Amino acid sequence: MEINDISNLLESERKEYINEKIKEYERKGSSRSEAVNKANQSWRTHIGARIQNVIFELLEKGLKEENLKLTTDKILSGKNLSAELEMVKRKIVINYGE
Repeated sequence: MEINDISNLLESERKEYINEKIKEYERKGSSRSEAVNKANQSWRTHIGARIQNVIFELLEKGLKEENLKLTTDKILSGKNLSAELEMVKRKIVINYGE
């Protein structure tokens, strides 16, 4: 797969996603321009999360082969961490009292 193929795939998915979101926002009472704006913002959040997950999975797979582990800020912000994750959190996180 070439970079142009990925770009074309994402553009096709973007158009489909945005059109569906526009319809959804208009059904909820948004004006056309407001719906378009919300749909575009929603797309950026959606695709950013998907790309982040793909990168995480690729890194995790490679690191597992080297007996290394990978975590995320979302996991480390959880309440019930294992002793291992609690140690990692204490070593890398600056707690501002949140």
